[in-house]
Amino acid sequence: MAFQDLMDSVLQSLELGQHPVTRERRTRDRCRVRKIIPAVFLGDPGSPSIDITMRNLSTCGIGFVSRRSMTVGEYLVVPLYSERQASKLALCQVKNCRYVGKGMYAVGAEFESAYPDPQQTGKLPQIWLNAARRAMAPA
Repeated sequence: MAFQDLMDSVLQSLELGQHPVTRERRTRDRCRVRKIIPAVFLGDPGSPSIDITMRNLSTCGIGFVSRRSMTVGEYLVVPLYSERQASKLALCQVKNCRYVGKGMYAVGAEFESAYPDPQQTGKLPQIWLNAARRAMAPA
């Protein structure tokens, strides 16, 4: 499947809420991708985005490499832009992270929800920021 076709499928799946949460690994077809995209980690409110290198994409999630180690359960936001469909920001939850060498980590994350980003501004929805603040607040 071509990257643009898969991106359209991912965006449509997020639009329809058809991104099933599963406990099994690799339950959907994946497309190999080598694309640098920005990511914002919700555990660090106000922090700048960092570049990650997307490795693969499916209708359920994203695989990437990063210089930043991540913990399972951590949330991040990535942009999903398409020329043929309305662009979105995807809220993802880290499912696995492992050190692969030379200061790089391989990460798998699952899509949780999406927010429209038709102007491709990358502005995070306040509801996601509020949830991140609540999660970080001391008990």
